[in-house]
Amino acid sequence: LALYKLGWTLYKQDMHEEALDQYVALLDYKVSIGYDFDQTDNEADERRVADTYRVISLSFSILGGPEAVTAYFDANGQRSYEDRVYSHLGEFYFEKLRYQDAASAYNTFIELNPVHRSSPRFNMRVVEIYEAGGFPQLVLASKKAFAENYGLASVYWQHYAIEDLPEVRDYLKGNIEDLANHYDEQPANYDEALYWYDEYLGSFPEDVETPGIHYQLADLLLENEDFGGAARAYENTAYDYAAHEQAAAAGYAAIYAHREHQKVAVGAQTAMVRSDAVTSTLRFVEAFPGHEHADVVLGAAVDDLYDMEEFELAIANGRKLIADYPGATPEIRRSAWVVVAHASFDTAAYVEAEDAYMRVLEMTDADDETRQAVVDNLAAAIYKQGEQANVMEDYRAAADHFLRIRAVAPGSEIRPAAEYDAGAALMRLEDWTMAAQVLDDFRRTFPDHELNRDATRQIATVYREDGQLARAASEYERVSAEADDPTLGRESLLLAGELYEESEAGDSALFDLLKGKHTIT
Repeated sequence: LALYKLGWTLYKQDMHEEALDQYVALLDYKVSIGYDFDQTDNEADERRVADTYRVISLSFSILGGPEAVTAYFDANGQRSYEDRVYSHLGEFYFEKLRYQDAASAYNTFIELNPVHRSSPRFNMRVVEIYEAGGFPQLVLASKKAFAENYGLASVYWQHYAIEDLPEVRDYLKGNIEDLANHYDEQPANYDEALYWYDEYLGSFPEDVETPGIHYQLADLLLENEDFGGAARAYENTAYDYAAHEQAAAAGYAAIYAHREHQKVAVGAQTAMVRSDAVTSTLRFVEAFPGHEHADVVLGAAVDDLYDMEEFELAIANGRKLIADYPGATPEIRRSAWVVVAHASFDTAAYVEAEDAYMRVLEMTDADDETRQAVVDNLAAAIYKQGEQANVMEDYRAAADHFLRIRAVAPGSEIRPAAEYDAGAALMRLEDWTMAAQVLDDFRRTFPDHELNRDATRQIATVYREDGQLARAASEYERVSAEADDPTLGRESLLLAGELYEESEAGDSALFDLLKGKHTIT
């Protein structure tokens, strides 16, 4: 009490430095007896200490402000309570609406003691002072200073455990978010916004608010047409965090960003970007199968997979779309069946291709201009099964497959060749009766086909092998009559004569032949 009164007496006589000596001595005494400056139990002591700080602030204000504080302690030795002296001086100025001076008091201490426990709190107070004074640019500068000085990678945290200062951590998080949002709203400061978003994500990867911040970063990248970066950021948001309410939207936005990237990709980049879009789509559908647009994006991916010749994946995902999304539009489902059919054909899975083409045909209107192509593809799938059976020397199965085309795809371009090949397979089986019937049907159904004359020769062979010599001879006569090659004509006619001679009706038939029905030269 004596020190306080002596200091006050000196202060009233404008002996400010001498007064300060007494007040500092008072605080030193408090420290020496273990006084807790944060105690609130003894109101009289608390009031006396508060009055002491008030007069110290008055004195330092008169002597030059925070610079005078620094000079005093440099001259008289450092004290453990210096932070309180600077903060009281700052609040003294603040009460008088001297905002710049108030902030200067706090900043002076921060500059001298960057890793002091109180320094982050002082920086927070500087922000508040500038906000109260209406200095937006100074507020922004102070927030940036805080983020730089007390970011989680700063030297400050080499001296303290972050869990011991939760209020500093929380303020840092909000501060960086404010900076990112501020620059996000200003196109000219795009790079600055990216910096602060990255700073936030790197500092608080596990926080519940982080996915939302990541989503904002992705939006910023998309707005600035960094489509690849946006896609990656959306994917990070969707899949790299625990489940959150924006995850599905982020996954869908990633696909959109990839598709936008495709529109501007050039050269070798095009294929890579398309592949990324497909990969992102499949991941999205796997993670969010119930999304309202899952069937649409999966359909587009299935088409891409086929175009990329990823046939197995195209089939698997085409069937997934068909099975899992029965409510998809007919166009989407038909397109999926088309891909399954084409990809199955291209991988020699002809049975599956036939089934898929049948499904496509069922979903194709009679007047659809693509219908004929579907019919032809269906017939080709069946024809390939016949070829496979031929290779396996299962000629009965081969013939059956070739003949099925007549029933399943009668208007297909490949039907004539299939029926001809059916006859050939039956000949290998020595099923002469069926072979002759098939080849004769072929000849009558397709009289102008390029294989028609070959069919006649085959029929002649069939009858000859079956012992029907007169019928064989008649067919060889036809071969001779149709032949463009004179040698073939002569040989066929001679063979017809020989067969007539051997047959039971040989005499009369041979007589007619030699009489001039055909001229041999």
